Amino acid sequence: MDGTAQSVIVVDGDDLLRKAMKVELQGSFRTLAAVDAAAALLLANHADDLVAVVSDFDLGDTANGVELLAQIRSHRPEVARVLVTTSSSATKLIGSALSDGTVQALFLKPWGDGDLCRLIEALVS
Repeated sequence: MDGTAQSVIVVDGDDLLRKAMKVELQGSFRTLAAVDAAAALLLANHADDLVAVVSDFDLGDTANGVELLAQIRSHRPEVARVLVTTSSSATKLIGSALSDGTVQALFLKPWGDGDLCRLIEALVS
């Protein structure tokens, strides 16, 4: 990183996975955590230095990760959008979101050390 604080929002309803994402990114980015889509949108509206949003597909609230990333794209098109999932149940929806640019990268759980950080760095460079 060039010394400028860049923020990444991580969104996951699972405390352990959210914390794992934060820990992996904390050396390279200022990480903001949200447990659901509503909290993520609130953070995105106030983070001027936001460069990426990483969201789990299954948020367990009224919006799934694709719907959240569509809203992020609508309001902050310059922000990189990554969907994290283990689910294959929404393959058609996820494929469509990748095709139309709503989701810029699909990241599968589980991941190896440094994988998420390298992906975000590649997307925002």
